[in-house]
Amino acid sequence: MPLSDDVNLNLIAKQTELNTGADLKNLCRESTVISLREMGTASSVVNN
Repeated sequence: MPLSDDVNLNLIAKQTELNTGADLKNLCRESTVISLREMGTASSVVNN
């Protein structure tokens, strides 16, 4: 997943210390879905 230059992975790691990899994967997916809906540029959003 491409990240913006201003993404601080160390901060994310500290803030999600008790989360599993699956939790973080779901967080990324949900963030993507929300962003696409807000931008209104996606004709459909599919969660796999």
